[in-house]
Amino acid sequence: MGNLDWFVLSGTLLFIVIYGVWKTKGSKNVSDYVLGGNQARWWTIGLSVMATQASAITFLSTPGQAFHDGMGFVQFYFGLPLAMIVICMVFVPLYHKLKVYTAYEFLERRFDLKTRSLAAILFLIQRGLAAGITIYAPSIILSAVLGWDLLTLNIIIGILVIIYTVSGGTKAVSVTQKQQMIIIMTGMFIAFFFILGALPPELTFSNALKIAGASEKLNILDFDLNTSSRYTFWSGITGGFFLALAYFGTDQSQVQRYLSGKSVRESQLGLIFNGIFKIPMQFFILLVGVMVFVFYQYNPSPINFNPAARIAVENSEFSEDYQELEDRHREIETEKLMAQDKFYAALKLKEYAATVEAKQQILEVNQKERVNRERAKLLIAQADDLVQTNDKDYVFIHFILNNLPKGLIGLLLAVILSAAMSSTASELNALGTITAL
Repeated sequence: MGNLDWFVLSGTLLFIVIYGVWKTKGSKNVSDYVLGGNQARWWTIGLSVMATQASAITFLSTPGQAFHDGMGFVQFYFGLPLAMIVICMVFVPLYHKLKVYTAYEFLERRFDLKTRSLAAILFLIQRGLAAGITIYAPSIILSAVLGWDLLTLNIIIGILVIIYTVSGGTKAVSVTQKQQMIIIMTGMFIAFFFILGALPPELTFSNALKIAGASEKLNILDFDLNTSSRYTFWSGITGGFFLALAYFGTDQSQVQRYLSGKSVRESQLGLIFNGIFKIPMQFFILLVGVMVFVFYQYNPSPINFNPAARIAVENSEFSEDYQELEDRHREIETEKLMAQDKFYAALKLKEYAATVEAKQQILEVNQKERVNRERAKLLIAQADDLVQTNDKDYVFIHFILNNLPKGLIGLLLAVILSAAMSSTASELNALGTITAL
């Protein structure tokens, strides 16, 4: 990282904190602090709900998920719009009618204080642990890649979030999340168009998609009824629906976002906004990962993207075996490049038989690469069983640090840390509300 990256990174994060404190100072009562004075408009609610769910891991792991497994993960969110409709029709009117500050107040009115206390305690434990993971998980990745001190990074993120969350309450969280979502999506769009510009000049976006499709990275819909398949249309519609219903309907970190709405209609519109745009957002993040995959079809990539894994195995008795796998990886990359060129030439000539043959060759080379990467993971695990061998969390950050220009690196790191801050702010805000009320 250069000085420009540090300037962009620190400037972005400080802007978020200062803006949040400045715009939301002076809460007069509990309603102002907990519900933001019920002044939030639907677009603020929608962006706040999306920012709460989209943690740093979303922007670190999801592109890596697409790099390795393709776009199928987007099916996980297919049940979300249905859940938003149910919450808008049932939960939102009920919460507003009862004028509750928390989702668990409803349980006291419906049942008794013991039921409310039990639900609140379970939430405090579960969300308290989650808040720690929200900061700690991306910190592990960034510290491993950038060499930053893990404890220091956790403390810095935590302090920045606490400053504006404590000073301005719910309104501060919502206002800053709106800015964070703008920064996050701006950074992701810039990264996306940079990737397209870094591809070979003759390779159009349409052809890049065809190359990704030839490697089966664009298989979005899976209607297979096999229960062992992790992501299918049916699991998204059913499991995704009930998961979203529970999370958005009863988790205080989300409920508090739309309870701050100016009216029932504003809260409902904010949730509908989330229901409409959440799937396209996840689709786009996965598409970024697919374009990173296409980029590495024409550029060298490590056999494992986790730098700590490479260090561990090179300092072990398995270093020579690992070097052999790396040499084999380079040979496979050459084969892959030849297969891609053959496929692209067949596309230009519009020869169906040649295209099918080239696609089959690409799949065969991909299988060789997959087997070679798995062998490398086994060696890494033997060298140090504490090192993370699943490198999907490191794919996108590796691309950022090794291929983006100065300044843009700082912006993308600001995107990742902004996502961590946005999720953590909602969690701390909700934890404070449940503890106090």
